[in-house]
Amino acid sequence: MKNIELLAPAGNLESLKAAVNSGANAVYLGGTMFNARAYATNFNDEELQEAIEYAHLRNVKIYVTVNTLFYDEEFKELMAYVDRLYLMNVDALIIQDLGLNAEVKKLYPDFEIHASTQTSIHQLSGVEAMAKQGVERVVLARENTIEEIRDIAQHTQIDIEVFVHGALCMCYSGQCLMSSLIGKRSGNRGKCAQPCRLPYKLKLEDKSLDYAPHYLLSAKDICVIENIGDYIDAGVTSFKIEGRMKRPEYVAAVVKSYRHAIDQWLKTHSVGDVQEDRAEMFQMFNRGFSLGHAYHESNLITDIFPGNFGVEIGEVTQYDRKEQLVYIKLNQPLAQGDGIRFGFEDSGRVVNKMYYRDRLVNQGKPQDEIAVEFNVKIKEGTNVFKTSSAQLIQKLQKEYSEKKVKSPITLQLSGKIGEPLALTLTSKKHQVTVQSTAIVEKAMNSALSLERIQQQLSKLGNTVYTAEKVIVNLPEGVQFAIKELNELRRNGIEALDKARLTHQRQSKVFKPKETAASERSIKEIHIHVQTLEQCNAAINSGAKIIYYPFVTSLKEAYSLCQQAEVTLIPYISRIIDDKHLKQIRESSLYPLFNKIMVGDIGALHYFLEKEVILDSSLNITNSYSLNHDLIKNRDVVLSVEMSEMQINQLCDCQQKIGYVAYGRLETMVTKYCPISQQHYGCQKKGCNRCKIGQYYLIDRKNEQFPIIMDEECRMHLYNAKIQYVDELSELQVDFIVLKMTIETQIEVQRVIEDYQHIIADKSQSYWHGNKDYTLGYFNNKEVK
Repeated sequence: MKNIELLAPAGNLESLKAAVNSGANAVYLGGTMFNARAYATNFNDEELQEAIEYAHLRNVKIYVTVNTLFYDEEFKELMAYVDRLYLMNVDALIIQDLGLNAEVKKLYPDFEIHASTQTSIHQLSGVEAMAKQGVERVVLARENTIEEIRDIAQHTQIDIEVFVHGALCMCYSGQCLMSSLIGKRSGNRGKCAQPCRLPYKLKLEDKSLDYAPHYLLSAKDICVIENIGDYIDAGVTSFKIEGRMKRPEYVAAVVKSYRHAIDQWLKTHSVGDVQEDRAEMFQMFNRGFSLGHAYHESNLITDIFPGNFGVEIGEVTQYDRKEQLVYIKLNQPLAQGDGIRFGFEDSGRVVNKMYYRDRLVNQGKPQDEIAVEFNVKIKEGTNVFKTSSAQLIQKLQKEYSEKKVKSPITLQLSGKIGEPLALTLTSKKHQVTVQSTAIVEKAMNSALSLERIQQQLSKLGNTVYTAEKVIVNLPEGVQFAIKELNELRRNGIEALDKARLTHQRQSKVFKPKETAASERSIKEIHIHVQTLEQCNAAINSGAKIIYYPFVTSLKEAYSLCQQAEVTLIPYISRIIDDKHLKQIRESSLYPLFNKIMVGDIGALHYFLEKEVILDSSLNITNSYSLNHDLIKNRDVVLSVEMSEMQINQLCDCQQKIGYVAYGRLETMVTKYCPISQQHYGCQKKGCNRCKIGQYYLIDRKNEQFPIIMDEECRMHLYNAKIQYVDELSELQVDFIVLKMTIETQIEVQRVIEDYQHIIADKSQSYWHGNKDYTLGYFNNKEVK
C-alpha cells in the first residue's frame, strides 16, 4: 500500500497552522502570483517562507499552486517566481500549463510537479501521458467514479490525488469558460466569478419551463468521509480537501475529521462512528453534502440556494413590528454570537442580542421561544438556519492552538572530566552535535544524578520535539551547572532546526524566448460541424476541410465528403474515458482516417500513431506549450482566451496554428444534465428528454445559452453570444476554424460564404452586424 496523505487547503498562515495541528500531512496554498484563487488572501514571499519552515519542522509538506494558463510575455516573471519557490524549498508545484511544466522540468529536474485538476486528466491514458513528461502526481477530475479511480491508480506508478471534501465545480476543471466569456474573469487565470452559483431558468424551444429562476448549476459539496476506505483500497495516494478561501476553523474541522477516519480505517478497516465529526463539518459550512460523481450520485444539485445552508434550528412564530423583534421557536440550541439566516432569500447576520420571556439571555435551548432583533419583517413559518456556531469556532480554535505536532528525537549527552559537555540530537533524518562552554568537573559534594540530567534534557517545552530517548554517557560523580545543561539543550534544538531547514538548492537562470514571431497568413478555412445537415451545407458551400464528431453518422458523413473530394477529419469529445477511446480505435471507421482532432491530453497520447490535430480545449496559450514534446509536431487550434496581439507574439513554433474565428463557444461541459434534473428532480441517464427539442439556460439578463447533450448524457453548454471575428487581415495563423452548433443549413452556408469573402478580399463581414455577436478576447490589448 502506498503512503496515505491527507492534503489540506490554506489561504493564510492561521489556516495553515490549523491544518498542520489538526493532522494534515501536506498543505497546498497559493502565493500572491499565478494561482487559481486570485481573490483569496494568499501568501506573500515572507509569509510563504514562514509557512514552509513552520510546516517542515512538523514534517508537513508544502505544495504551491501555479495552476493557471500563461502568455509568452509572463514567462520571465513567472520563472523568476518559480526560482524563488525552489529556493524556499517548496516540496512541489501544482501546475496546469504544459509549457510551464516543460520549462520547470528542464531547469529544475528535481522539482516535484503535480498535474492540477485544471489539466482535466480523467482517464488512464492522460495519466500515462503526464507520467512520461516527468510529472510525479496527477490530480484527477472530480467527475471520475470510484471504479475509474481504482483502475487508474492500480495501473500507474505515479501518485493519484482526488478531492474528497468541499465544493464541487459543475464543469470539468480547466474546461469552464463561462465566467471568462460572459465577464472576462477567466477560471483558467484564477479569476472565476462562479456563474454556476447564479440562478437560471430552463427553456425548451420558445417555452420557459420555470416560473422563477433556480440554481440549476449549483452543486452540493462532496463529503466521502464514510467511504474513505474505498479510496484507500483503490490505491489513492492523496486525499484532497477543497477550501483555500474558507476560514481556519473550517480547515481544522474537516482535517481533524478525515484524520480520524483515515487512521481508524487503517487500524480496523472501519471509519467507526463519524456522526459527530460530520455534524461539525456540516455546521462549519455546507451546501448540503453528496457523494459526488465518484458514487454515481443522482442528487447533485441544491437548486434552492447556492450558499452555506447551515443547520436548521427552528421556525419563525411572529414578528413584532414595534419592537423590531423576530420570535423563533427553537428545535436546536442557539447562542449569542451565532450566525443565523431566515429562509433562503436572506443573507444572514450574527445574533448580538437574544431575549427569552423579555429577559436578555446569552443562549436558547430547544423548545424555547426566543426573540432576536431584526428591522425587516419575517414571515411566520419561515425556517431559521444557524450558519455558524460561536461555541464550535471557539472549540476548534482551542484544539488547533493547543495541540502541538511533535517529532520524536533522541538526546545523547556525553563528556569527560576536564572536557566540555557534548549533546547529540538525532531525528529521523538528521543528527547534530553541540558543545557547552563549561567543563565537566569532579563533584566536590553531591553529584548530579542520572535521573536529574535526563529529566532536564527532556524538558523540550514549546519546541516541535518530544524526547523519545535520553542517553547519558558521563563518568560517575560529576557536576556542572543546570543552566549550562539548559543552554546546551537550547543550542542543540536550534542546531537541529537549522539542519532540518537547510537544503542544497541553487538558483537557476531562465532565458525567455527571443526569436521573432513567425510570419503567417490564413490559407485555409476549417469547418467544425455537429450534424449531417451541417456537413452537407458545408460541402455545398465549397468547404475543403470539415471536422465531424466520431459518432454513428460518421460513416455517412465520410461518404458525402468522399463524393465531393472534401477532407473529413473526425473529432473526439474533449471528455472521453478509456473504454470509449478503445472503442474508437477498434471501430471499422478508424482505419479510414489519417488525421484525427482531439481535445484532451489522454486522447492525444492514445492516438499518437495518427496525425493528430489539437482542439482549443487543450488551452494552448504560449510558445512554451507549443514547443512541448507532446505538442510541437502537431497542428494546434489555440485557446480562445488569447488576443490577436498575444497570438501574433508567438515565436519559434514549427507547426500550423489555427484560431476559432466563428462559433458559439462552449462555456461548460458537465457530467450533469439540467434537463433530467428539471423533469425528474434528479439525474436520469438516457431519459432522452433532450431529443424533444432545443433546450436553453436563461440567465438573469435573459441571455439564452444553448444546451447540446452528447451520447454519454454530458451537457455541453454554449455561449449566448456568437464569436464572430472578421478583422483577420493581420492575424498570424495558418487557418481559421468556424464552429457550428445549432446553426441551420442556411446559416452554415451564409457563415462559410462570408468568411470566404473575408479571407479572399481581406475585408470585413457583410453579414454579422445583424446578429448578437462578440469578439471574445480578440481585441484585448493587455494581459488581465
